[in-house]
Amino acid sequence: MSKRGIWIALSALGMSLLLAPIVLVYAGPRAPALSRSEPAASPAPAIIAQPQQPAAASRDSSLAPTIRLSPEAGAAGDRVTVEGSGFPAGQNIGIYIGLPNAGYGPQTYAEATADAEGRLTATFVMPATWPDGEPIRAARLIVIAGTPDGSLKAMAPFAYR
Repeated sequence: MSKRGIWIALSALGMSLLLAPIVLVYAGPRAPALSRSEPAASPAPAIIAQPQQPAAASRDSSLAPTIRLSPEAGAAGDRVTVEGSGFPAGQNIGIYIGLPNAGYGPQTYAEATADAEGRLTATFVMPATWPDGEPIRAARLIVIAGTPDGSLKAMAPFAYR
């Protein structure tokens, strides 16, 4: 089925690719590849569009945590303030440092507890080395504010000089 055929099939079902996420499901027997001159031994497979159900959220997604850094760039020894919002009230939040697309380790650089509105402020000194003693050489870091189990976190970039 061509892309146009899928769009027509979806339109006939009253579905719009722009309005609902979909999952395409292959339905039909698995037939070996045939040349164009051979007749199909079984009915042609069908592609059925099914609406994808959003994952159940335990929290309102509009309350996703966010953080802001001040300053957003600096060097070893500079004090960095992390201001966060959208965290669960009373939740202990750790501040971590990592590399973009590589994650972060267990070293906590500061801790704070979210207030009744889910806000927090923490300050730490930007280190010169990673916890294993290796110098930090990356020009781009991420600062992470997250729950101890890592299930809820917010990240912000930091330009390391």
